Amino acid sequence: MVNLQVSVGRWILGLDPDGLADIATKLRAHADLLDHTVRPTLVAARDDWAAHHAETP
Repeated sequence: MVNLQVSVGRWILGLDPDGLADIATKLRAHADLLDHTVRPTLVAARDDWAAHHAETP
């Protein structure tokens, strides 16, 4: 069994090997979402903001 701290004061307790593998799969999927969907959207939004709110001298 293993205990996994997911944030300060928040734990998932008593994971067996299959439970840990399930959590690892979910974390990988979430990381892929952040990397392949959220990050490019954030970059595009920042670029759009910069293009439309440029300072004029």
